[in-house]
Amino acid sequence: MTIESVIKSHGKNKGMQKQNRRRRSSLEIEFELQMRADKIHEYVIEYMFHPVRKWRFDYAWPEIKFALEIEGGSWLKTSGHTSGIGFLSDCEKYDEAMRLGWVVYRAHGDFVRSGRAIETLKILLEMRQA
Repeated sequence: MTIESVIKSHGKNKGMQKQNRRRRSSLEIEFELQMRADKIHEYVIEYMFHPVRKWRFDYAWPEIKFALEIEGGSWLKTSGHTSGIGFLSDCEKYDEAMRLGWVVYRAHGDFVRSGRAIETLKILLEMRQA
């Protein structure tokens, strides 16, 4: 399956739910290809987890309160997530998620590219579902 075919078929997978139509990053598309190859389904893309704030997880398994965030842009000088205010904002989001009982795996983009993120995801899902 190519990246182009994932973009065209995105949202047509019956095992996957989607809450909005934000453009997917190349890292997210690559990770979705890896999840499909490993038959990981039943995730929600851009899941809004907080009852008040509009925070979203990149991928979520709401029934087990598990989420995965792909952390891209860490090597960029102007990345919002690595600025002081961006880092603080992310910490607030993850703190609130944990207060609501969520477990969040933050996968660096390099982990996605190397295959480490998908391997860790499989371990964490197995542990969380046990």
